[in-house]
Amino acid sequence: LVNYYIDMEKEELLLIHGTEYKEMTKEILYAAGLEAQIGARDKKIGIKPNLVAPSEAFLGATTHPEIVAGIIEYLQEAGFQNISIDLIYGLPGETKGRWENDLRQAIRLDVEHISAYHLTYEEDTPIYNMLKQHQIEEVDEDSSLQFFTLLIEHLQNAGYEHYEISNFCRPDKYSRHNTSYWRGIPYLGCGPSAHSFNGATREWNVSSIDLYIKGIEGNQRDFETENLDQTTRYNEFIITTIRTIWGTPIEKLKQEFGNELWEYCRKMAKPYLESRKLEEHNGTLRLTREGIFISDSIISDLLWVD
Repeated sequence: LVNYYIDMEKEELLLIHGTEYKEMTKEILYAAGLEAQIGARDKKIGIKPNLVAPSEAFLGATTHPEIVAGIIEYLQEAGFQNISIDLIYGLPGETKGRWENDLRQAIRLDVEHISAYHLTYEEDTPIYNMLKQHQIEEVDEDSSLQFFTLLIEHLQNAGYEHYEISNFCRPDKYSRHNTSYWRGIPYLGCGPSAHSFNGATREWNVSSIDLYIKGIEGNQRDFETENLDQTTRYNEFIITTIRTIWGTPIEKLKQEFGNELWEYCRKMAKPYLESRKLEEHNGTLRLTREGIFISDSIISDLLWVD
């Protein structure tokens, strides 16, 4: 392996040859002074999913996991305590043993936040084309369920809180941005294509960098607005709130959307409450451990469809 760092200002190039991937990575980062470039130690630092655990190159793997371990260890030694990693499971050919090994590797990194998502096949991507050409196969539903179960068990046993369907964290290390979104807190998006939300409307800036800059310089921001009707707001309220440990606040639902929608929600929730897939807890409606596994079906049934 050859690791390298280029200082564009000093025109210096540092090369390291060897097989001690983690230590080599740390040496490169110390030479680069990365911690000074990042700045504040409370910044959240995310690591892309195909770097955390090994997988085949055709699935998107680009970097040896020991290099990532070196990056994280370097950041931790430098005092950063808000590191997040993403994992993807349900890869073609994935087995129980391989997924458990990936989880053990992720836990050993001892980061503050872990998100984990099942692989989805998006059209016009190389892996989607491979699937359609029968070069790879999707994992079956039973395996997907097993992988999700193992994810929850391993991370909870390691001290992570399962606070949203796909998200786990150390105590009080919730994702601030995503949590605001799930709890309906207004947010402002800055930059091209950035979205904003104030509770009643949603806005998104023009995607062109040139047009965005021109608008800002002319004190005339270029954006579009969507006015959200009550049904849309109710459906989004259900989708975003019920997926978290905080659940859907019943009184807020009544106040914002009226008794008709609350009665509808309660009627649709009744079978899941009776089967203990949903529960009422501290004035909220929320998923139980069993309900998490069929959350898509539950959420779909609670939505209002004209």
